[in-house]
Amino acid sequence: MRFLDTSAGRSGTLILKDVAESDLAGHQYAILSHRWGADADEVTYLDVHESIDISRKRGYAKLEKFCEKASEVGCIYGWADTCCIKKEDGSELTEAINSMYRWYQRSRICIVYLHDVTREAMMDSEWFKRGWTLQELIGASEAYFFDRNWERFGTKSELLARLSIKTRIPETVLSDSENLATCSVAQILSWAAGRETKRDEDRAYSLLGILGVTMDSRYGEGSKAFVRLQQAIMHKGKDESMFAWAMEQEKPTGLFAPSPDSYSECTDVFKTSGSLGFSESNGELSIKLKTLPHGMETYYAILNCLKGTSTDKRIAILLSRLSTDGEYVRVKGMIKEGKTMIPLSDMGRFEERSLRVPIEPTEPPLKRFHGFWLRSLRPPNYESCQSKILSRRVQPWREVIGLEDDDLGTAGIVYMEPKVKPELLHYVRESGWSHIHWIKLGFDTDFNPMLLLANDKHIFGGRRILHGRPDPTMFEEALVCGARSTACDELLDNSWIKDPGGVPGKSYGWATGTAVLKVKRNTGISGRLEALNLGISISLCPARNFDMTLADGEIWAVDISDDQGSDPDQDLAYTNKRIDSTERDDMWFSSCLGVTTHDADVLIARKQDALRQRRFLGASDLEELKLPPNTPQVRPLG
Repeated sequence: MRFLDTSAGRSGTLILKDVAESDLAGHQYAILSHRWGADADEVTYLDVHESIDISRKRGYAKLEKFCEKASEVGCIYGWADTCCIKKEDGSELTEAINSMYRWYQRSRICIVYLHDVTREAMMDSEWFKRGWTLQELIGASEAYFFDRNWERFGTKSELLARLSIKTRIPETVLSDSENLATCSVAQILSWAAGRETKRDEDRAYSLLGILGVTMDSRYGEGSKAFVRLQQAIMHKGKDESMFAWAMEQEKPTGLFAPSPDSYSECTDVFKTSGSLGFSESNGELSIKLKTLPHGMETYYAILNCLKGTSTDKRIAILLSRLSTDGEYVRVKGMIKEGKTMIPLSDMGRFEERSLRVPIEPTEPPLKRFHGFWLRSLRPPNYESCQSKILSRRVQPWREVIGLEDDDLGTAGIVYMEPKVKPELLHYVRESGWSHIHWIKLGFDTDFNPMLLLANDKHIFGGRRILHGRPDPTMFEEALVCGARSTACDELLDNSWIKDPGGVPGKSYGWATGTAVLKVKRNTGISGRLEALNLGISISLCPARNFDMTLADGEIWAVDISDDQGSDPDQDLAYTNKRIDSTERDDMWFSSCLGVTTHDADVLIARKQDALRQRRFLGASDLEELKLPPNTPQVRPLG
């Protein structure tokens, strides 16, 4: 280290000496903490080294007084950042920046000079607003405070309570810097909020010591220095509180904060256990967090940290999906500061998800309407029905169903009500049980579209809902009472979504009158269900006609048409005759695969083989639904 000889200061000269840190054990030193003046007024290393006349510089008197006060407490060496660092030497400057906090820790005494106040107005000094003085206050084990007239008016230990209130730093940390280890990253960064430095980069460099990391100095990089600081912190440990900063800008961003100011309200944010860690590669931060859907393609992501005394809650931020699978960006959404508190009692609803977040995102998140456009609903026998639509979210468009933010699962239901006299309804339901009368749509927790098709078979079994089919009286009640009524909640339940769609199970066999399809969110689907004589297309199209906030976004368009195939009742009856009656209850395979007299033998063989292997038909079987890309002409909702 390079020091001032404190005894020479009284002779009207300044003398610098190089001393190895190993030789300092018996020669304790004092260290100066102050507010820099104009660069031209401060005494630099070159000024002293080249022996130019420095007595007229304003900074000279400050150094002279510093040496005097250091000598009075028995320190033969004094260190000041103005003249003890050769700033023209890049490697020396970087070493000093990375070592400075440790130098303040090892000093015998820190001389704090408040050039702009008297003792009565101590707390109004600009010194409390500067970036570098934060580590100087925390690092020094003891400090003497002097006003502008160099009159001492207290020590750090004497002023501990007032200093803690002013800086928001706990007294335990001010009295012993070793207690920094108990503080979260968010807490430490909150103390730097609102502080200023001459160079943007110094807002990051001045925090290296108290955060226990090192970095090379790159003056000219501007705010990128603070991003590099967070990357260095990330490589050091697993403190997720560093992602709990307040998001003010509307523009989507990565997980790193733009500046320490984003942590201004994090003085009471504490880290908790449970983090699985995180890593960085190829410009992305990889992390595993528990998530819960918030809005279309957007999730709450739980951080392992809490705020204040709310030990029964955790902080959650919002992440929105990008076009590449597994990639997300942080968004503010409609939540203040882009974060909220989630009770631990709700954690059972969250799913662990592997996330990749670009350090500097270059593309916007996906913009998709949280619902469906019922573009064309013309299933078999639709001419004898009238469609009635119930949406979870109130919509100005009859042909659109959707969900509000924080609503999950079922978006709405369509009832294809027969145009017959009430006394004939029972006959219609029994004779035409394979006709589609109920269409239920929603999303699973990964925002894959889900579709339930149901007939009216056995709806008078004493239950209001059977295999996903509601009682028409319940439907009418929900239409009258509104989207937030008990009837609507019961009707739009999510139990049908919780089971894996695309893997037909016993309860989904069309013999029971229901079928469920899960559509891949990246590809949609366009194909046929031969067993039901249906042509189905669920695909993305522009949403600008329905939601101006999604002018450049998309909506899932649903087209269901009469495929005009053979009579599914006859085909199914033929196949049932070929299957042992003990197996008939397991006719789950016919919900997603076409059944005709031509391929009945093949299907029976497949079913028997599946039973022997004790497996369900998997998602790969659904590929048979896809047709060549010649989607038929769509028609408006009838």
